[in-house]
Amino acid sequence: MYSLVKSKFTILPKETNEIKKWILHSMGKKWRAWKGSLKTRLYDPSLSVDEIIAIKTNSDNRVNPTQFKELATRWATSDFQSTCASKRLSRSKMKEPHVTGTKSFARLAHEVATKNNGV
Repeated sequence: MYSLVKSKFTILPKETNEIKKWILHSMGKKWRAWKGSLKTRLYDPSLSVDEIIAIKTNSDNRVNPTQFKELATRWATSDFQSTCASKRLSRSKMKEPHVTGTKSFARLAHEVATKNNGV
């Protein structure tokens, strides 16, 4: 996959391990987000995998039907369903989300300190 990125983009000033690591990490995050988007939009647990493939893949030409069938088959397994259920339960029990939005912690700390006159 990294070779595909290298074939499409010029990496300047020079390719380093840090750049390669960042690119692969970024690609992994985007792939995970894409799978989540597909599952939200196209997966219906009340249908069989073949029905999902027949109905849903025509709605998005970016989705390869063979690859989507593999994903949908994985999503339909009982192991995957039980993992999703336990993670859903864990997320529902969170009292405080562990995110601060678009502001960094440093920026938030500075704003709080400014608001409290440096304290």
